[in-house]
Amino acid sequence: MEWANLYSWKIMQIVDIPLYDRHSFLQSGPTDPLANPPFFCARNYVANAISTLSRSVVQYTYDSDGNSLVTRHHQHPVSKLLNFKCNDISTPSKLIETWIGHEVVHNNAYVRKVYRKDKSTPDLVTIPPQSVQPFVFDNTKYFKIDEEIVTANDVLHIFGASNNGFCGINTLDLFRDKYAKYRARSTFTLNYWKNGTYIRGVLETPEPLTEDQIKQINKDLEAYKASEPGTGGVPILPFGLKWSNTTQSNESSQLTQLAQLDENEVCQIVSVSPAAIYALKDANNNALAQLMRDDVRTSLRPRIERIEDALTFGLLTTEEIESGYRVELEEASLSRGDPEAIKLSIMEVNAGLKLPNQHCAEQGRGPIDGGNVARMPVAVSQPINNPNQTGGVQQ
Repeated sequence: MEWANLYSWKIMQIVDIPLYDRHSFLQSGPTDPLANPPFFCARNYVANAISTLSRSVVQYTYDSDGNSLVTRHHQHPVSKLLNFKCNDISTPSKLIETWIGHEVVHNNAYVRKVYRKDKSTPDLVTIPPQSVQPFVFDNTKYFKIDEEIVTANDVLHIFGASNNGFCGINTLDLFRDKYAKYRARSTFTLNYWKNGTYIRGVLETPEPLTEDQIKQINKDLEAYKASEPGTGGVPILPFGLKWSNTTQSNESSQLTQLAQLDENEVCQIVSVSPAAIYALKDANNNALAQLMRDDVRTSLRPRIERIEDALTFGLLTTEEIESGYRVELEEASLSRGDPEAIKLSIMEVNAGLKLPNQHCAEQGRGPIDGGNVARMPVAVSQPINNPNQTGGVQQ
């Protein structure tokens, strides 16, 4: 296969892969969802929550009795890469936070592996999604990064909702109109507060105007609109013109209000509860706590699973994966400090479903003596000293 042929966009069209509109990724543009405060809050909620989870290489094995054994290899090179230094620029937590932030906004997120001669593990660097185009050629996945073609082995790719199973739907393009309407409404309102009024109306003239006069009028009005905001000045109309102001109808006013990207739509797009963006003002503490627990199950956990899969298959060798190795994020720490979650965890320990030291690790505590032995629930009947009592047992 000649690499030069891979630079042709026709390849992507032949395999029927929808091309991304690169203009839809322009930040600070009319379709930038982060200009919406609830969306910005939702993005930070998801990205910050996941970036704080500790990351380690875990090995699942079985003993002679068939019991599952879990061993955490904190000294594994990949564990060190994901917890101490992933590159020379950013920390591992910031790398994960940026990676997840791209996935929330673009529905696609990429981390590139950069190999160095002095290291056994590659550096990890996030790539702006707007510069990456995934495609398939000859049953193999590739990524076009600017003008460079790399294989799937060199890129860690996570994505959400998808139509083809190898890349996510371009949500910026999908919800382009909603983001643009919100930005237009914000600009409309900002101009009003800056200038103190809107210039909207009809100019009446007692006699026909020449083209030069019309150009001069337009120039004067544009200069007035571009003048120092908030001055409250009045435009001077030449040539005997008369200004007739027009007001916005009730229907248009309602349409302007509906143009905003409301909080419910943000929650639906990002898949978080209103509690995550502080949109619930009257909910009680129990309701808020339940919503936050639901967020862990329905919003954070699926993203954590995708990250774990990408890190496992992208950083571990085939031999390690077949031996039971896997990269895991400590998801249990998300519920640390939640009274209900702590009660449930203690019940699991007492029922023998969880080791005491596993509970200690989830709560950020050190191991205890005997904590690696599972408890066995037993119903005990206390002995009594009175043999005449029914059901009694003489000591």
